[in-house]
Amino acid sequence: MTLAAIGLAVAGCQTGTGGTGSTASPSPTPSSSGSAGGQAVECVTGDWRTTGAAGTAGSGSATAEVTGGSGVAVNIQRDGAVRADFSGMQPVTFDVNAAGTAIRGQFWYGGTANGTIRTMEGRWEPIPPIEWGDVRVTVDLTSPVKARPFDDVRLGDYVGDGVGQTGGVVDVQPFLGKGSYECRGDTLVLSPSGDNGLTWTLARA
Repeated sequence: MTLAAIGLAVAGCQTGTGGTGSTASPSPTPSSSGSAGGQAVECVTGDWRTTGAAGTAGSGSATAEVTGGSGVAVNIQRDGAVRADFSGMQPVTFDVNAAGTAIRGQFWYGGTANGTIRTMEGRWEPIPPIEWGDVRVTVDLTSPVKARPFDDVRLGDYVGDGVGQTGGVVDVQPFLGKGSYECRGDTLVLSPSGDNGLTWTLARA
């Protein structure tokens, strides 16, 4: 996360448009096994449910933390097909401190997302097209102003102005963005590429 992004978020909140910023926590050490093509390795396949999403960031005098996000049902097939159902999702909370200004709030998704991934040597790579049409996002701010700048809007409509107004706090490619994976028995960790998105932890359902 850059200081400029946090500055944009603070400015947005002060004008009532709202927002904050965060980046994901460092990626875990990838699994050494993998597969080519539109397929998923055995350890990631099956039914999963998120136990949480996390992200931390720091830049100069600004810090940010993101937690929450349990309850998302994710199914991953051997051919790489992924379906994420957000109907049971609990809110993701964010807490940003930028130059002494506290920016707090939460967001959550609704609907379902469908796509295909390939896994290779710990890499998690989406294969177009990804179906985001049914996914919606709601963003609530609690500090320094109380506002709901995005109320059950399609993820495609949020991308663009929404990303700027909220400083990139919302993961715009949940579970179907480029990143890495790590299998830990009955736990799966999906981490973003670079500083875009959140790290999601899932447990076998």
